[in-house]
Amino acid sequence: MNTRKFFTVAAAAAALFVSGSVFAGGHHHGEDHNNGIRLAADIVHLVKSVVTPTVVVQQPPPPVVVVPAPVQEIRFCNPPPRPCPPRHFRGRW
Repeated sequence: MNTRKFFTVAAAAAALFVSGSVFAGGHHHGEDHNNGIRLAADIVHLVKSVVTPTVVVQQPPPPVVVVPAPVQEIRFCNPPPRPCPPRHFRGRW
């Protein structure tokens, strides 16, 4: 077996083993060991909420209070007169 073929086979085997370990899960440090108990409690709570639904009490809506709009007084007033410039009579206007 020549060396080139040997290294090709070795590289393919290494790639096969590395690709398998890449997708493997890592260590679970600090994992909570009560997940099963918590999951069971959540399932019981879900079943309980489906079997005994909460009672909804509907209250009548509050009465509608109609308040008339305030009356606005509109005053029409004449604008103040503008002062007229003094007229100088030097001959014609």
